[in-house]
Amino acid sequence: MMLLYSLVIPSLFNMLHYDYNIEYVSGITGSLFKLHRGYSDLMLVKAVKRYDKYVFYPVPGDSGSITRIKRSNGFSIIKSDNDYMDKNSLINVHLFNNDVPDILFYGQEYPYLNLKLKYTFVQAGYNNIIESMKNHEADVYISNYEDLDHDGYDLIKKSIEYGICRNSERDDTIAVLYKGSGLYEKSKSLINNFKSVLYMENPYIVASYVNDQRCSAGVTYKIYSDIYNLDFQSLGFIDFNFYILRDSNYSKILNEEIKKL
Repeated sequence: MMLLYSLVIPSLFNMLHYDYNIEYVSGITGSLFKLHRGYSDLMLVKAVKRYDKYVFYPVPGDSGSITRIKRSNGFSIIKSDNDYMDKNSLINVHLFNNDVPDILFYGQEYPYLNLKLKYTFVQAGYNNIIESMKNHEADVYISNYEDLDHDGYDLIKKSIEYGICRNSERDDTIAVLYKGSGLYEKSKSLINNFKSVLYMENPYIVASYVNDQRCSAGVTYKIYSDIYNLDFQSLGFIDFNFYILRDSNYSKILNEEIKKL
């Protein structure tokens, strides 16, 4: 453990040019944490302060990817006799610094989410969005499904172009998002045209897999396909619904900033 704190973590942060000052705090889990029974898991987390209490969410992605650190602001070492830790469980976390946001965005990843606000974004699927919205756990929910029941929320809609990007004409393997996203729903009619399917966690990784020739095609947003100059066939536009909690302390400024996106 001493090597982890004194050598490994500082080296990783230096590689990422990430300033940090570890602080030890306690809080609760904002969602289910998947663990490995009988082992000690080092879990990267996203932290947000909600009503003077810390809430922590797991950071998804390949466990071998150090770029996940950039998407986190702390970690926890959990020794468990179970395969998971329930939502609202007590947890101890080492924060990378004490500059923890108290604005929470929750839901589908919107490619142009670039606000002049300090916030935490937690990626989540359809069912988790519905559950969390009922409990008013976040300031803003983002969904690219059809319009959801949004009593108590203001609604702002944005549309972006999506389609299929390719590195060849072969129909070998296609990369799509996991179930629980509107982009997956748009992909279902294409899947049967390919021999196999890879399920990805976000649309940027889809374009990255196509660029690296780990699959022959993928369904993603045009902005991510353009990053790699991939061949792109537009399939139309997909709506993103921003649900802003009216009771949020930041409701007014959130409405103003999201309208500018």
